[in-house]
Formats: sequence, C-alpha cells, structure tokens
Amino acid sequence: MTPTRVNILLGVLLVLSLGFGLHQSFALKRLQVVAGPEISQKALGSSQGRLFAFGLDRSGRGGEDDTEDNDTPAVATGTEFGSADGEKSAVGMAKSSQGKDVSGKESTGANSALQVGTGNGKESAVGASGGSDSSKRRRTGGKAGGQSAKQEAERAQRTAKSNSLVVQAQDLMRTGQYDQAEALLQQSLEEDVQNQSAWQQMARLQHKMGYTEAEIDTYLQWMEASPADAAPYYKLASTYAALGRDDDARYYIGEYEARSGNEVTNYTLSASLYRQIEDREQEGRVLSQWLAAAPESVDAQQAWADYNRRTGGYDVALSQYEALAAVMPNNPMLYRQMGDIYRRVGDYAQAQSNYEAALNLRPSDIDTLGRLATVHMQNGDYEGALGAYSEIIALEPGSNAAENAQRYINNIEQQLQYSQTVSGN
Repeated sequence: MTPTRVNILLGVLLVLSLGFGLHQSFALKRLQVVAGPEISQKALGSSQGRLFAFGLDRSGRGGEDDTEDNDTPAVATGTEFGSADGEKSAVGMAKSSQGKDVSGKESTGANSALQVGTGNGKESAVGASGGSDSSKRRRTGGKAGGQSAKQEAERAQRTAKSNSLVVQAQDLMRTGQYDQAEALLQQSLEEDVQNQSAWQQMARLQHKMGYTEAEIDTYLQWMEASPADAAPYYKLASTYAALGRDDDARYYIGEYEARSGNEVTNYTLSASLYRQIEDREQEGRVLSQWLAAAPESVDAQQAWADYNRRTGGYDVALSQYEALAAVMPNNPMLYRQMGDIYRRVGDYAQAQSNYEAALNLRPSDIDTLGRLATVHMQNGDYEGALGAYSEIIALEPGSNAAENAQRYINNIEQQLQYSQTVSGN
C-alpha cells in the first residue's frame, strides 16, 4: 500500500471517528432531555457503549432546550438504543408503578410517567401525555360555582326588594291609596313571582275594592306561578264558598287537601270550609282523618266530639267529652257541651248537673246561666229559673242579656200569678 493510500485511509478513519463522537454527544444530550441524567449515565455504562437515540424533546425544537418543564406533559415516542444484550429503551427504565417520572420526581396529574411498551421483542420508550382533566374540571367547577353564587346573590336581592315593595303597598292600603298600592304589588311580583305575601295582598286589595272577578283571577295566576303552594287553592275555595258557588268551592277544597299535608291547621281549615258549604259528610271525613292521624290530640278529639254533637251523634259525642273531661277536668266548656246534649235528649237532670259543674268552674258565664235557667223552666222549677235570670242581670246590668233575662222573669211571674189565680178559683 502506498503512503498516499495510507494517508487517505487514516483521514477517512479520522473523519468517521469525529462523526461518531459528535453523534454520541448529540444522542446523549437528547437522552438527557428525554430520560434525565440518571438514566443517561446508566445507558452510557452499557457493555458495548453503543447508543442510538431518536426522539423529540418536549419543547418540540429537536433537543435544543435542555431545561425540563414540569408543567408540560412529556411526549417521547420511538426512542431506542441498543446494547450487547439486545436493543432496549433507556426511557423504559422509568417505573410508572411507583408514581415517579424518569427523573425521580413525584408525578402529578399534569405529568404522566413514561411507560414501557413491548413489541416484537423490543422495549420501547413511550412518554404518555395525560391531559390534566381534573384541573380542567376544577377550573370549570370554579366558574360554575362562581356563577351559582352570583345568581343566588341576585335572587336574594330581588326577593328583598319584592318584600320591601309589599311593605310599602300595605302602608298605602291602610291610608286608602289603593291604586298606588296595586302598582307597587305588581312591581313586587315582577321582582319575585313566587312571593306569597304579594299575591295575598293583591287579592286582599281587590277584595276590599269589590273586584271579585279580579280577585279570583289573582288566585288562578298565583296557582300558575306556584303550583305546589296550597294557599291559593284554600283562598279560592273560601271565596267561592262565600259566593254560594258550592261546587266550585268543593273542587278547590279537594285541591287544597291534595297539597296541604297533615298539618293541624290544614285539617281544621278544610273541615271549616266543608262546614261552610254544609257538606257534613266531607267535614266528618276530614275530622275523622285528623283524629286517626293524631289520636292523642285534644284538639282533634274536641273537634270530633263537636261535630258529632252538631250532627246528632250524641253517644259518640258524650263518650268523647267524658274522655276529654278526664284529661282536662277544669275545662268548663266540656261540661256545658255535655249539658247541651242531655238537654236535647230530654235528660234535664243530667243537663242541670253538667251546667252547674260548668258554673262552679266559671261562675260569671252568662251563657251557661241562661242554659241553666232554661233547664229549670223545662223541669218546672220556676224558682230556680228566676234565680238564674236574676244572676245574669246582676252580672251585666243594662246589657242585651240582662234585658232578655228581665223579660223571662216577667213571663215567669205572670205565669205564677195566673197559676195562683186558677188554683184560687
């Protein structure tokens, strides 16, 4: 071999050596970017020292940026290098199961660990990029929560303004300024269409002004605005009952019952409306339901006893009153009501006994004194009747009750004189 050829060969080998060195440096730099310095050192220490790395840095600029951005998801695919034992992925050394990235740092929701994938006997480095869905959800939830809080604040403002307008309207109604009050109530409902007080005051205003059809229409609009609210159904039923429109009243009482639940006032209101339209059957049904729902309630027992007393169920009524008297022995009304039942069935002795028991508890009750006087007369005990009427005059001189008592005294005295005259002849 000639010296010239030897020099050429040496020059070629030198160029190849420099190229290989540059290639190694460039590949190592890429590996540091992708896998971190610790993995790079392990890769360089392989038995053959051969390294072939291909991949993209996370900045997307071909490995020009050495800095690692923990806030940016890593993306590295197809990065491989060979060794004497076979071709392995340096990036595959990262253990995702330990929750760490390849640089040994704890992974977060925004940075997914590099994972190992296998295929055709090779282990390839795959830098899985996980989107920060939880962060996005938190940001979205935060915005929604802020909007919800803002809406709640606006709703509270409108409700407060609506209530304030109702108060102003009530003040105007007291001074007879009905037109101005109506305008304010309308504004109140524009602010809060479910303001129960505003609807009630609007209907009350129309009732005071004699606008019955407008009042009815207000109740219907109220129902439409608040379908679950039982109040407008009761109000409309009461209005129809007062107008004598019993069928309409009965329908809306039923609608009120369907929405009102098992509160005490709901039973009493429904029963009173049925009583107003003289539907005794439905009144009894409601009162019996109340007693069944609250058997220990003295109010329910009293209402059931009163209903039976008024409708002729005297045995049931007496039994109920006696049970109540055992619980409330100092209630004079119970004895008076039992006295009324005994008087109706003609048992005047029992009637007198119960009236006297009531008067022992309340001596100044002129109504009970009047009943006792009547029983004395029905028993033929005129002296007892005169005594009871005289007590009424003494308790309330100059009153209507006293005037009526005096007339009864005069009638009794005339009858006594007549009886004496007849017996003398």
